[in-house]
Amino acid sequence: MCYTGCCFWREVLVRLLVCLEESI
Repeated sequence: MCYTGCCFWREVLVRLLVCLEESI
């Protein structure tokens, strides 16, 4: 995992998508 620059936001978006899929 990387938490710098655009890669950070990419990780955040992926985590949010996974969370949404699990909640559905």
